[in-house]
Amino acid sequence: MERRGEFQFSPGSWIRGRHPESFSFEEIKRMTPQDLEELYVTRKILEAARYVLGVTPE
Repeated sequence: MERRGEFQFSPGSWIRGRHPESFSFEEIKRMTPQDLEELYVTRKILEAARYVLGVTPE
């Protein structure tokens, strides 16, 4: 996901295409429950991929 630069959230969502770790506190506060769920799942997938590939965050 990260290598291709694509983070797939729901179509039409304002968070679509953004890196899951790039949101500010203010942006997270205005997320809907669906946005938060998608953000959580995407971050967990990214975390798992980093673990499996042995990649350390910068």
